[in-house]
Amino acid sequence: NGALITHPYPVEEPPLRDEAVSILAESECLLVVHKPAGMPCHPQGKYQRASLTEVVRRGYLGETWEYIHPVNRLDRQTSGVVLLAKTRKGYMLLSR
Repeated sequence: NGALITHPYPVEEPPLRDEAVSILAESECLLVVHKPAGMPCHPQGKYQRASLTEVVRRGYLGETWEYIHPVNRLDRQTSGVVLLAKTRKGYMLLSR
């Protein structure tokens, strides 16, 4: 019959964590950060702005278009050290 049925649903992103992301070291092409538990390394599912890469990109680098890519990843519930490449070349060198 050509009827279009839609089912809108709100996607609510979890709030940002109170625990800050600590910058442990920085070079021209690399950031070393401490990721708190409960935060995914990269945007996924309902975690788009509340991910490590987005928090660092917006809060530390100050630019939403900056390249930043995790070299290693930790599970969302795991805290620890994560290496973030600031350039594509740096990522390629570090991910070998």
